[in-house]
Amino acid sequence: MNSQYLFFIFGGFAVHLYSVLGYFIYDLKKKWRTIFGKANTSNELLAEILKFCKTTEDLSVETEKRLSDLEAIGEKSVQKVGFIRFNPFSETGGDNSFALTLLDKENNGVIISSLYTRESVRAYGKRIESGKPKQPLSEEETASLKQAMGE
Repeated sequence: MNSQYLFFIFGGFAVHLYSVLGYFIYDLKKKWRTIFGKANTSNELLAEILKFCKTTEDLSVETEKRLSDLEAIGEKSVQKVGFIRFNPFSETGGDNSFALTLLDKENNGVIISSLYTRESVRAYGKRIESGKPKQPLSEEETASLKQAMGE
Protein backbone atom coordinates (compact mmCIF):
# COMPACT_ATOMS: atom_id res chain seq x y z
CA MET A 1 0.00 0.00 0.00
CA ASN A 2 1.01 3.46 -0.65
CA SER A 3 1.93 5.68 2.31
CA GLN A 4 -0.46 8.29 1.02
CA TYR A 5 -3.40 5.88 1.42
CA LEU A 6 -2.26 4.97 4.91
CA PHE A 7 -2.11 8.64 5.80
CA PHE A 8 -5.72 9.16 4.65
CA ILE A 9 -6.91 6.04 6.46
CA PHE A 10 -5.24 7.02 9.75
CA GLY A 11 -6.30 10.65 9.27
CA GLY A 12 -9.91 9.60 8.74
CA PHE A 13 -9.70 7.32 11.73
CA ALA A 14 -8.28 10.17 13.88
CA VAL A 15 -11.01 12.60 12.77
CA HIS A 16 -13.66 10.00 13.55
CA LEU A 17 -12.09 9.28 16.97
CA TYR A 18 -11.95 12.99 17.83
CA SER A 19 -15.57 13.52 16.81
CA VAL A 20 -16.73 10.54 18.92
CA LEU A 21 -14.69 11.74 21.92
CA GLY A 22 -16.04 15.26 21.43
CA TYR A 23 -19.60 13.95 21.49
CA PHE A 24 -18.93 11.98 24.70
CA ILE A 25 -17.45 15.07 26.38
CA TYR A 26 -20.42 17.20 25.28
CA ASP A 27 -22.85 14.56 26.56
CA LEU A 28 -20.99 14.26 29.87
CA LYS A 29 -21.08 18.06 30.40
CA LYS A 30 -24.79 18.10 29.63
CA LYS A 31 -25.46 15.36 32.18
CA TRP A 32 -23.24 17.10 34.74
CA ARG A 33 -25.28 20.31 34.42
CA THR A 34 -28.52 18.37 34.67
CA ILE A 35 -27.42 16.67 37.88
CA PHE A 36 -25.53 19.47 39.62
CA GLY A 37 -27.28 22.55 38.32
CA LYS A 38 -25.58 25.70 37.18
CA ALA A 39 -22.65 25.73 39.58
CA ASN A 40 -19.85 27.30 37.60
CA THR A 41 -16.94 26.15 39.72
CA SER A 42 -16.19 23.15 41.81
CA ASN A 43 -16.12 25.43 44.91
CA GLU A 44 -19.71 26.54 44.27
CA LEU A 45 -20.74 22.94 43.75
CA LEU A 46 -18.97 21.84 46.93
CA ALA A 47 -20.64 24.66 48.88
CA GLU A 48 -24.07 23.55 47.60
CA ILE A 49 -23.35 19.94 48.48
CA LEU A 50 -22.19 20.88 52.00
CA LYS A 51 -25.28 23.04 52.51
CA PHE A 52 -27.50 20.16 51.42
CA CYS A 53 -25.64 17.76 53.75
CA LYS A 54 -26.07 20.14 56.71
CA THR A 55 -29.80 20.47 56.01
CA THR A 56 -30.12 16.70 55.72
CA GLU A 57 -28.18 16.20 58.97
CA ASP A 58 -30.43 18.67 60.82
CA LEU A 59 -33.53 16.89 59.54
CA SER A 60 -32.05 13.54 60.53
CA VAL A 61 -31.40 14.70 64.10
CA GLU A 62 -34.92 16.09 64.39
CA THR A 63 -36.44 12.92 62.94
CA GLU A 64 -34.40 10.72 65.29
CA LYS A 65 -35.63 12.68 68.33
CA ARG A 66 -39.25 12.46 67.18
CA LEU A 67 -38.85 8.75 66.46
CA SER A 68 -37.47 8.03 69.94
CA ASP A 69 -40.40 9.95 71.47
CA LEU A 70 -42.86 7.93 69.39
CA GLU A 71 -41.16 4.66 70.31
CA ALA A 72 -41.45 5.54 74.02
CA ILE A 73 -45.16 6.25 73.56
CA GLY A 74 -45.59 3.05 71.53
CA GLU A 75 -44.08 0.94 74.32
CA LYS A 76 -46.95 1.93 76.62
CA SER A 77 -49.71 1.95 74.00
CA VAL A 78 -52.23 -0.84 73.52
CA GLN A 79 -50.66 -3.33 71.13
CA LYS A 80 -52.49 -6.54 71.93
CA VAL A 81 -56.24 -7.05 72.10
CA GLY A 82 -58.37 -10.03 73.00
CA PHE A 83 -62.17 -10.05 72.81
CA ILE A 84 -64.61 -12.82 73.76
CA ARG A 85 -68.41 -12.60 73.69
CA PHE A 86 -70.30 -15.09 75.83
CA ASN A 87 -73.60 -15.93 77.51
CA PRO A 88 -73.14 -16.39 81.29
CA PHE A 89 -76.68 -17.75 81.67
CA SER A 90 -77.27 -20.67 79.36
CA GLU A 91 -81.04 -20.72 79.83
CA THR A 92 -81.75 -17.08 78.84
CA GLY A 93 -80.48 -14.32 76.58
CA GLY A 94 -77.72 -14.28 74.01
CA ASP A 95 -74.02 -13.53 73.81
CA ASN A 96 -74.37 -9.99 75.18
CA SER A 97 -71.65 -10.30 77.82
CA PHE A 98 -67.99 -9.88 76.93
CA ALA A 99 -64.40 -9.92 78.16
CA LEU A 100 -62.00 -7.41 76.58
CA THR A 101 -58.24 -7.58 77.16
CA LEU A 102 -55.99 -4.59 76.36
CA LEU A 103 -52.22 -5.10 76.74
CA ASP A 104 -49.05 -3.15 75.92
CA LYS A 105 -45.78 -4.56 74.59
CA GLU A 106 -44.78 -5.90 78.03
CA ASN A 107 -48.17 -7.61 78.53
CA ASN A 108 -49.29 -5.02 81.09
CA GLY A 109 -52.85 -3.82 80.90
CA VAL A 110 -56.41 -4.56 81.89
CA ILE A 111 -59.27 -6.97 81.32
CA ILE A 112 -62.69 -5.35 81.19
CA SER A 113 -65.62 -7.71 81.64
CA SER A 114 -69.29 -6.94 81.23
CA LEU A 115 -72.06 -9.25 82.45
CA TYR A 116 -75.41 -8.50 80.86
CA THR A 117 -78.74 -9.52 82.35
CA ARG A 118 -82.25 -8.32 81.59
CA GLU A 119 -82.29 -6.28 84.78
CA SER A 120 -78.76 -4.82 84.75
CA VAL A 121 -75.29 -4.69 83.33
CA ARG A 122 -72.25 -5.12 85.53
CA ALA A 123 -68.72 -4.17 84.52
CA TYR A 124 -65.48 -5.37 86.10
CA GLY A 125 -61.86 -4.37 85.54
CA LYS A 126 -58.90 -6.56 86.40
CA ARG A 127 -55.27 -5.52 86.23
CA ILE A 128 -52.70 -7.55 84.27
CA GLU A 129 -48.94 -7.23 84.91
CA SER A 130 -46.42 -9.10 82.75
CA GLY A 131 -49.24 -11.33 81.48
CA LYS A 132 -50.31 -12.38 84.99
CA PRO A 133 -53.66 -11.33 86.51
CA LYS A 134 -53.78 -9.63 89.91
CA GLN A 135 -57.24 -11.12 90.63
CA PRO A 136 -58.74 -14.51 89.75
CA LEU A 137 -60.10 -14.72 86.18
CA SER A 138 -63.20 -16.39 84.80
CA GLU A 139 -62.92 -18.86 81.89
CA GLU A 140 -63.90 -16.18 79.40
CA GLU A 141 -61.42 -13.65 80.83
CA THR A 142 -58.66 -16.27 80.65
CA ALA A 143 -59.58 -17.00 77.03
CA SER A 144 -59.52 -13.29 76.21
CA LEU A 145 -56.10 -12.90 77.88
CA LYS A 146 -54.68 -15.87 75.94
CA GLN A 147 -56.10 -14.47 72.70
CA ALA A 148 -54.43 -11.10 73.34
CA MET A 149 -51.07 -12.72 74.11
CA GLY A 150 -51.30 -14.91 71.01
CA GLU A 151 -51.43 -18.22 72.86
